Amino acid sequence: LALILGVLALTDLILLWHVYACALALGIVAAFDAPARHAFVSDVVSETEVPNAVALNSVSFNSARLIGPAMAGLLIALVGAGWVFMLNLLSFMPLLSALVILGGRPLAGCETKRETNQAMGFLDGFRYLGAHREMIVMLLMLSLVCGLGMNFSVYLSAMTVHVFGGHAGQYGLLISMMAIGSISGALITASRPKPNFGFMVCLPAVYAIASVLVAWSPNYLTFSVLLIVLGLSLQLFTTSSNTFMQTSTSRAYRGR
Repeated sequence: LALILGVLALTDLILLWHVYACALALGIVAAFDAPARHAFVSDVVSETEVPNAVALNSVSFNSARLIGPAMAGLLIALVGAGWVFMLNLLSFMPLLSALVILGGRPLAGCETKRETNQAMGFLDGFRYLGAHREMIVMLLMLSLVCGLGMNFSVYLSAMTVHVFGGHAGQYGLLISMMAIGSISGALITASRPKPNFGFMVCLPAVYAIASVLVAWSPNYLTFSVLLIVLGLSLQLFTTSSNTFMQTSTSRAYRGR
């Protein structure tokens, strides 16, 4: 998809519907990619290291979100969007190489391959949830928070332009401020033992309070600083939830 967008942009053939189509395809790819990556984390580390591995994975993701937009903005100004898409294409090569190398080695979860093969039915995941009600509560909380509260690319851009009269640079700063909080939250989670259910239930309330404080921000500076708190609370919740789900689930059902 990065190659398609890059070629279309460099040849000046790109149209708006091309961007829509690639965005749709990216969403479809992500539906397969995200569960596989979540399950793969527990395959490359031991069981006791899963909480730390999940948290460090979040650190790398949010570090990229902190550094990436700033680098992309600079590069777009220097060489144009088309070449930035091509650089994005090249950035996947180390990851693909690592996956090829790992594919030829025995993984930590290979001893459960037979168990996984016996539970391939899609509905088995729902049956497993029915027997573990605390996971249903976790998924409901995650759905509400992620579905209603994680539209940052929409409302941060709207706040920047329509409320504070800002521009792309200020929007990038807001994204970076939130990423600072997210990285801090992921590091805190990495230093903690496996989260318990009571801790998980309290975190959405903290995130809700942080959201209200952000909404009441009187100016751009206050808004940007409070985004650190918002990112911290959200990352604590999402990373801890992911850790809780991964470590509380049988290997055969991880990722589902």
